[in-house]
Amino acid sequence: MGRVAPATRPTGERIAAGWTSLMVGAGCGTNSRKWHRALLRGCYVVGKSARSFGIRASATRNATPHMRSNSENALLALACAIARLPRTIALAVALLVAGGCGSPSQGTAHVTVSTASLAVEAVSVTISSGDGPGFSPIVAQLSASASGWEGYVTGIPAGPGRRFDVAVTGATGLIASGSRKADVVNGGTTTLYLTISAPAPAPFQNSAPSLEWLTASAVEVEPGGAVLLDAVAVDPDGDPLGYGWTATCGTFDAPWSASPTWTAPAAAGSCTLTVSVGDNHGALVAGSIIVDVKAR
Repeated sequence: MGRVAPATRPTGERIAAGWTSLMVGAGCGTNSRKWHRALLRGCYVVGKSARSFGIRASATRNATPHMRSNSENALLALACAIARLPRTIALAVALLVAGGCGSPSQGTAHVTVSTASLAVEAVSVTISSGDGPGFSPIVAQLSASASGWEGYVTGIPAGPGRRFDVAVTGATGLIASGSRKADVVNGGTTTLYLTISAPAPAPFQNSAPSLEWLTASAVEVEPGGAVLLDAVAVDPDGDPLGYGWTATCGTFDAPWSASPTWTAPAAAGSCTLTVSVGDNHGALVAGSIIVDVKAR
């Protein structure tokens, strides 16, 4: 789980991070001579400031109280002790103390999510490797604010194109989501703004009706004889249906009815009777019956 942190780190944490960065600087690409000078200069400046504020034991009785914690003073003392060593030895000791340059660089993300008019109960963000080196996904819960939902997520491995997936949860579960990619810089803060709205409804997919029933009162009649027809169709979408009958011979009394009467022609032969059923979106289904007209 990622940690949602305040906008700025406590002074002590910044001091510790600064001295650690300074101690490993040479081995991580900085000129070692410049690094050693910077370390000595930092010890001199901070040490002089400490004496000015009465931090040492020889301070005056009315001196200002300590301005650094014991851990910060210990870190300063360690850094200055390293600074007094010969440069090559100081570099080796500093890298050993700080864990070397192999320690992963990390950054922070300030994530703000606007959820428009959605009824939201919780918003979370999952940060994954995206386009950069892989790492285990970080999940953080955002907090409601005047801007929507937001939070600072710390400890994100630095790298290009980190992927931020936002999940918006309502009373019924997941109601919306969104994603964005952004670079995470070592020691920096990446700011992301996302607007999440309800997903658009899926395009309507019409389904054609199906012919469930097609019957004729007879499949063999005399010339001029009558045949009662009946067709039943259903539509899976519940759309209204229309019927239409056609024939290769003979006539219908009500060709737009589901149950018309067909009259055979005067001449003998085979007649094909076809019914077509369509919904109000233009989808059709058809079926046929063959009736033989025979003279006795």
